[in-house]
Amino acid sequence: MPASLALIPVLDLMDGQVVRAFGGRRDEYRPLESALCDSSRPEAVVEGLLALYPFRRIYIADLDAILGRGNHGSVVERLQRLHPDLEFWVDGGFSGTAAAQAWQAAGRGRPVLGSESLAVLPERDAWPAQGVLSLDFRETIFSVRPLCCNTPNTGRQR
Repeated sequence: MPASLALIPVLDLMDGQVVRAFGGRRDEYRPLESALCDSSRPEAVVEGLLALYPFRRIYIADLDAILGRGNHGSVVERLQRLHPDLEFWVDGGFSGTAAAQAWQAAGRGRPVLGSESLAVLPERDAWPAQGVLSLDFRETIFSVRPLCCNTPNTGRQR
């Protein structure tokens, strides 16, 4: 069977809009400006992406949730209503599997557990069905909370 490639665009959400994220310097993130859309509103960005290509899934990094200052659950729900054929993968700053499972049970899409948010690496049988693990790096440093994997935050990218 030939291998297939799936393109998954990423929307970085902060303060209700899509931002241009780079280098993990979140205080420098600014609203997205693109020829694909007329604004940084999540709905406009998704429409622009779908005009470019018939994507089947979109990855959303909810930066407010990751930073512990609210979340974009209502934005995700609105995007799901507007685009019921799209699958949304959402990094909602889940610190463990219970929060990710609750997110999934609420029908808000496939939960992404980011290594920078996890308190500990969950046991395999504790993962939410369809859960995704995101390994976060900043430059060459593996971004992980101190308790994850019982190792300090000093892992180097190879």
